Amino acid sequence: MLIFALGIVVAGLVVAFIPSREASYAGKRLSEWVDGYATRSSSGESDEAIRHIGTNAIPYLLKWIQYETPGWKSVLSERLHRIPVGRRLAWEPHEREFRASWAVLAFRALGSEAKQAFPELCRLMNNPDRGGPAARATAALGFLGKDALQPLMRALTNKDARIRVSAVSAVSFLNTNARPAVPLLIQSLNDPDLFVAVRATMVLGELKLEPDLAISALTNSLQDPRGSVRVYAARALGRFGNEARQALPALANHLADSDRSMRNAVTNAIREIDPGALARAAR
Repeated sequence: MLIFALGIVVAGLVVAFIPSREASYAGKRLSEWVDGYATRSSSGESDEAIRHIGTNAIPYLLKWIQYETPGWKSVLSERLHRIPVGRRLAWEPHEREFRASWAVLAFRALGSEAKQAFPELCRLMNNPDRGGPAARATAALGFLGKDALQPLMRALTNKDARIRVSAVSAVSFLNTNARPAVPLLIQSLNDPDLFVAVRATMVLGELKLEPDLAISALTNSLQDPRGSVRVYAARALGRFGNEARQALPALANHLADSDRSMRNAVTNAIREIDPGALARAAR
């Protein structure tokens, strides 16, 4: 416990000590490379540049992900989005809002090299008063490797839905190291927040870990009252391929579903699991 506390203190010093001259590479400042994530065509260049800058980027990234949109702007943005598009005033987030999001992707470029940021990211994630920065810190943790598993598993049950959905997404980057989190991901299928539940179906399909448990849970989600959850559960089952044969009867029950998206998802899933099953179902 003492070691962890010292780690937090050290991390705090890292954040506090930001060189007056911003790190740069190939004649461009770090902030310019981070902003480059806004366009897919330059994201690869940004990754390479940030890897060259290395750990010198960490104090800046930790500072940028902590940006919080002022309360009045959040309220105004929410109200503007209630206005029909044709009558809506132009609304552009501030560059610092964009940079806060792109900085998370910079942690992806650094990967385990950013492990010195681990204590500070955990501190931010567990701050109940800072929703946006906490969600970004949670997402960034997923890029730091297997040591992030335990804090992310705790985040999967956080009371803030923004943290939970970020944690679900972050777990997906742990690949096979995410195996212990599968039961919690299955629990997340029933999350009251739609985004958390949908993301959980997607991640279970991406990871394809513990197939017996995951396939059974995803099959049950085909009966979820929320249409989006049903559609993504069908898609996730398809990703298991032949391993999901036990789900074929449940999928076939939705071939005549009133929702076209569901029909398409089910048809594609059955085709991925057993191409001949569609012909048999038709007969």
